[in-house]
Amino acid sequence: MNDISYQNIFSILEKILPANWNRIILYVRYAEISYSVACYVDMGNGRYIDCFNIPEISDDELNNAYSEIDSEIYYKRRELPKEKKWYVMTMKVNSNGAFSVEYDYNDVSDYFIEHFMEWKKKYLES
Repeated sequence: MNDISYQNIFSILEKILPANWNRIILYVRYAEISYSVACYVDMGNGRYIDCFNIPEISDDELNNAYSEIDSEIYYKRRELPKEKKWYVMTMKVNSNGAFSVEYDYNDVSDYFIEHFMEWKKKYLES
């Protein structure tokens, strides 16, 4: 199995990001038959904005980017053995090129709303 290309994921996002962004945090969650993607941008003031709330990014552009990200991840994740299959991926990228990726291996399907609220507190408010 090929590893997920974080560079490809960033390249997809880079096409739609507003100029002068400082940091992005990408949330990707998979369930049995669905996925969810959210991206937040810090423009340098320490506050994260949901990409759907950035006027320079159209909803169509964002939805297309999220679909491309799913295409980049889906089959590679599907091929993972059960013990290595993650449910949530968080990718953080700074404008200087530094990045990190974290995985959550717990199936959050039964409490995904609560999990997402906790995720937002952890990554967007700290």
